[in-house]
Amino acid sequence: MQALSIVERKDGRSETLGPKGRAHLIRDFIDGDAQILCASIQAMNLGHNPDVASAVIINGLPWDFASFDQAINRVHRITSREPVDVFIAQVVCNERKSAPAG
Repeated sequence: MQALSIVERKDGRSETLGPKGRAHLIRDFIDGDAQILCASIQAMNLGHNPDVASAVIINGLPWDFASFDQAINRVHRITSREPVDVFIAQVVCNERKSAPAG
């Protein structure tokens, strides 16, 4: 299974591709054989339209509802070729505090 990511390694550091690099990556995803595209809501918020996606997994929620809403609307474009399932991975933490030693 082939996956594409908007993050690349440069000089031992992770960096997000620039706008042109992201545009090329989206084009590769649309026209190529990759089954997975890893990108953030903020990166996809810049006008990219992955209309070939059949499922989108959003890792947590963004800081503002407008970005989230725009990302979901972008997933369900009228140009989408098939129905798209959207899943939201939400981490839930249950922190237990112990009673002080007495």
